[in-house]
Amino acid sequence: MLRAFIVCSCLFLFSRPTLAADLSDASEVRKVADSAMQLVRSNDIPAALNSFKPFWSLPPAEIDVGVSKIVDQRKAIATRYGKPVGVQFLDQKSVGDTVIRLQYLEKFENHFIRWQFYFYKPTSRWQFNSFNMDDQIRDLPYCAA
Repeated sequence: MLRAFIVCSCLFLFSRPTLAADLSDASEVRKVADSAMQLVRSNDIPAALNSFKPFWSLPPAEIDVGVSKIVDQRKAIATRYGKPVGVQFLDQKSVGDTVIRLQYLEKFENHFIRWQFYFYKPTSRWQFNSFNMDDQIRDLPYCAA
């Protein structure tokens, strides 16, 4: 089931940039992702993903198609994962000053979905580049207890 999420996410990974709004500072990147995850927390997935549109280089119509597919696929999650119980920030990693990856957990009664957001800075501003969702527990960023 979640492989379909990954397929939808891949649609966003391989698209060509056209334009994006201004995100000049890495701290603004985190704020954008945190705000999107608060919308995920309230189960407003369309608003969460659409909140990236000003910073995303994809055509809005292409984003809309992907969002629609993800919303349809999430309908099956409730029976398997249970009710949503919150979100949690996991970590932020970067590759120099060019790529930032932020990871979050969307927590449910029985399982979770890991969200990964990728931002890219080709020159002076950050752009939303792609995202991924999965439920792979072995891929979480574990640390010593």
